[in-house]
Amino acid sequence: MVKSLIQKIKEKPNTPEQSVEQPTTPEQSVEQPTTPEQPIEQQQPVEQPTTPEQPVPQVAPVVPPTTAQNISSQEIILEGVENILSKGLDDVFLSMDQATQSTFKTRGEETAKEITTILQKAKFKVREIIDSIFKWLRIIPQVNKYYIEQEAKIKADAIMELHKNK
Repeated sequence: MVKSLIQKIKEKPNTPEQSVEQPTTPEQSVEQPTTPEQPIEQQQPVEQPTTPEQPVPQVAPVVPPTTAQNISSQEIILEGVENILSKGLDDVFLSMDQATQSTFKTRGEETAKEITTILQKAKFKVREIIDSIFKWLRIIPQVNKYYIEQEAKIKADAIMELHKNK
């Protein structure tokens, strides 16, 4: 049996596939590890077990630097507008009941966003800013209309100063 194997080896030309010794007995028929001499076709790919519970990693989209700078400047302007709108209204806000406070707060945030979008236009009227502030301040109960209009004008002037200095 050994002689027949030797004859078969001698008959076939020596190729890289045959350079690895073949097992001669059934006990030695253990699978040989892949070596660099073996061709790629014979190397078995190592499959890593995957489970359906493993989340697929998602790659965050790449944001161009100009967009990131625009977003940060918009956020800065929005924060500045919110600070201007809330300036001097601490006592008024604390004197309101809970429902009015929540309405006043949400409408104030909406007004700040609206003013920020108005400021981003190439052309805008200051009256638009005054009107949006006036509508927001009308939520305050039992306050004189003329006082609210005066406060809206003061806050609009401060917002225009912020817009000029950006």
